[in-house]
Amino acid sequence: MKKWSFHSLKTYSTVLLLVLMLLFTSLIGYNNYAAFRLLRRNVYANTMDTLTLYQKSLNERLSQTETYLRSAILNGNTNLSTLQTASRTSTSWYTAYYRLAQDFRTSAATYTSDCFFCYLPEREEYFQFNSATQPVSWTMKDTVISYVDSPDPVYNSWSLVTAEDRCYFFFVLSLRNTYTGSIVSMETLLNSIPRSDLTESRLYFSTEEGELLRDFREPLRISPPDARKSPYEYYKIEDQTVLPVSYPLEFISLFLTMLVPESEFSGQYSHLTNVLLIVSSCFLFIWLIILSFINRFILKPVATLTGAIKSLQEGDLDTRIPKQKQPEEFHRMTRAFNSMVGEIKDLKIDVYERKLQRERLETQYLKQQITPHFMINCLNTAYQLTETNHPDLARKMLRDLSSHLRYTLSSGQTVRLSEELNLLRNYIDLSCIRYPGSISYFPECPEEFFDATIVPLMILNFVENTIKYEVVMGEMLEIHVEITSTAAEGEQLLHFSIWDTGNGFSEEKLKELNGIDTYAQQENYHIGIINVYLRAKQVFRSVELTFSNRPGAGAQISMTIPYRPFPPAVKEGGVCQ
Repeated sequence: MKKWSFHSLKTYSTVLLLVLMLLFTSLIGYNNYAAFRLLRRNVYANTMDTLTLYQKSLNERLSQTETYLRSAILNGNTNLSTLQTASRTSTSWYTAYYRLAQDFRTSAATYTSDCFFCYLPEREEYFQFNSATQPVSWTMKDTVISYVDSPDPVYNSWSLVTAEDRCYFFFVLSLRNTYTGSIVSMETLLNSIPRSDLTESRLYFSTEEGELLRDFREPLRISPPDARKSPYEYYKIEDQTVLPVSYPLEFISLFLTMLVPESEFSGQYSHLTNVLLIVSSCFLFIWLIILSFINRFILKPVATLTGAIKSLQEGDLDTRIPKQKQPEEFHRMTRAFNSMVGEIKDLKIDVYERKLQRERLETQYLKQQITPHFMINCLNTAYQLTETNHPDLARKMLRDLSSHLRYTLSSGQTVRLSEELNLLRNYIDLSCIRYPGSISYFPECPEEFFDATIVPLMILNFVENTIKYEVVMGEMLEIHVEITSTAAEGEQLLHFSIWDTGNGFSEEKLKELNGIDTYAQQENYHIGIINVYLRAKQVFRSVELTFSNRPGAGAQISMTIPYRPFPPAVKEGGVCQ
């Protein structure tokens, strides 16, 4: 099981999506909470507007009743005057009573009123004319008389009285010791309001102390509107949670209160909750799709890439990222990685091959350092010199051979030019003993280049080939070694020109030798030339080697390398003479 890394791309993307999901869910939750508050505020405002309309309707209806009474009484009603002055047994009294009763009963059905009444204290007479909705025997005589005889009765305005566990609204006009008025119960007044809503809200009248007035039952109590902590404060009334909304009445010091049940909100709130669940489910589904997309097209390619990089770090150069459906960017990265691994593998193989080539060159160099036939020829020549009574030449030849072998066996990867020239002089001397009167050597080298860095046997190899193939006993062969310098592109170059007065190269041989890059990869073919060329390439990188025939002379080898002073710590082997 892979170890979960906190600092991985998978962790970051998962945490980011979780944070986004939490933020989105919180946003939806807050939005629903704000929507519920707005819904409650709107319900409250709509209820308040409804109560305003109801209050206006009540004012209008009760104002019509007041207007009717004032026009009937204050503008002079002969029927009331007749009832107050005429004898109860007279025809005029009965006529006046009949007309008044007919007028009040008709008006009770037209206006919002349970009954109209007349009270004549001087004659101790009380007349009550009920509306069609009230029983004929229903009377408010005792209540009216008690109200009129109370210490502080209220006239010309509506007041609240209680009779037989019911609440009534009284309106009384007083004129010349005659009291005329209208009585309407709370139930009748509330039923007169045109309500078109189909809600379960209940409508009450409430006092300034917060009591909800109810017929035949104990009043309920809520906080007065001014004492509530919030206009949206809920109450538990008769096992139902309600929101009370109160509006003051103009015709009496009471409030018109509507109890809005919580179900009015919960129904719409449940709808919002369902919306929240649906939106959250959709977001969760989208989140899973996004997570799957990220995992498929980002996390998996990254994991594959990191796994391949880990395998590469462990040394597996055969690792490759397989081709699969992925974004173009990862496809490019895959191609670049596979190409890079291939190049690294090729480079490693190339380095290994170069190492093998270097080892092969070193082996060839060792073979070249100790040339058996050259050493055997020198020893045979020294032996012959001792046989012909030339011991001094034999000793000189052995001494020069010893110097030659010491140089070839002890030289490193690079030497000073002066050391190579001393070796070349020593080799010419040995060859002159073997071929007396046949070799003439002409070196040309400015002293400022004696400390130049070259590879060992770089010049000797070509001079040795010249002596091997061009020297003829009894014929003089000139060997010239010229070293010059030029500057090109801010770099100083050394030019080596080795030429002789022999027969030169044939055309076929020149073509073959100048194709050195072709036969440099072959073994046991021009070993000396390849050895010098490749070792010089390893040290100087930029090496030019050409073969030609010098006009008026024989073969010519030209070689160009960068000029590099030899490190001061290495001692100089000799001086060119």
